[in-house]
Amino acid sequence: MDLEPANQADGGLSERACRLLAGVDVGLAGSLAAIGWLLFHSALQREFWWAKLNVAGAFFYGPGVYSMGVGRATLAGFALLLVTYTALGALFGAAAQPRKPGRNLLLALILTVAWHFFAQVRFWPWMDTFAPSYFPRLATMPAHLLYVLCLSRFSGRFWSLASSFGDPSWAAAGVTEYLHEGDLGEGAGLTGEETPAAAPEVAAAEDETSPETTVLQRSEPPSEGLPPASDAASDGTPGAGGASQPPKVDGGIC
Repeated sequence: MDLEPANQADGGLSERACRLLAGVDVGLAGSLAAIGWLLFHSALQREFWWAKLNVAGAFFYGPGVYSMGVGRATLAGFALLLVTYTALGALFGAAAQPRKPGRNLLLALILTVAWHFFAQVRFWPWMDTFAPSYFPRLATMPAHLLYVLCLSRFSGRFWSLASSFGDPSWAAAGVTEYLHEGDLGEGAGLTGEETPAAAPEVAAAEDETSPETTVLQRSEPPSEGLPPASDAASDGTPGAGGASQPPKVDGGIC
């Protein structure tokens, strides 16, 4: 991905705006990951895959969602969860620091754990009286773990957005510094550092070998005390040509 800062004559977004935009970006990705897990959990529990979405839609349509199939209640519940978790990502973006990915991961973990317990106490019961039974802790905990992993991508998404939409007065220097710090994990290829040349000691050692020595080594006859390779192989001892073959694994059932 190219993160070279864009040259914009008319300026661009401020750093705070890019932080909020990056928070919405990772929050949207996290909401999709969390909702995907909730749908998978419904399948594991032998429920209809839309069951949790319909229960979330009870905030708009009331208890009648329990007798509804896939429809407007499903879309309403999906939209409610999507907007809620995306807004939570925007809140995270307002507090995150683009140059401190470790701090951002800790902040994402704290924020998501706080939301996890708040949802169990307030948010799920707020949707419907029976909603907590459809969103138990064992169902929401893996979903929120996926959400944390998506929020941890904040630094990379921020600098990518800053290079495209940020004001060059601050984005150009920030993106260059980010690339040179190696936060992308792609080695020296992005930082522009040259690969160090071979050590001069190695080159000097290679030059020390003279042609006369090479000729003498090639013309030296083999030692008479060594047995032929065929004799060594006939004694059952592995010869110099290769090692003994490993035993084959039995494919039968124990």
